[in-house]
Amino acid sequence: LVTGRQGWRRPLLGFRAGTWGWRGLLGRMMQLLGWRMQLLGWKMQLLDCRRQLLGWRRQLLDCRRQLLGWRRQLLDCRRQLLGWRRQLLGWRRQLLGWRRQLL
Repeated sequence: LVTGRQGWRRPLLGFRAGTWGWRGLLGRMMQLLGWRMQLLGWKMQLLDCRRQLLGWRRQLLDCRRQLLGWRRQLLDCRRQLLGWRRQLLGWRRQLLGWRRQLL
């Protein structure tokens, strides 16, 4: 038992004095390795979630860009229609004027 080295490191959870056999030390190291692997797994999951969120954000921005493009097209069509309407009203006024002249 390696009992004289208790100040070697902060004792881990579940530590009792005198349990520092080689088997205990190996067990602790394996436990630490397990925890590190679990943390790595969580980190990878977080990175995947972040990547997915960024993908969704890019999709949303693309949709927004498309909607803005359609809106611009609609406004252009509306402007064109208003121009044609103005032209038609001008022709109508002209025709009414000619009719008044003829009568």
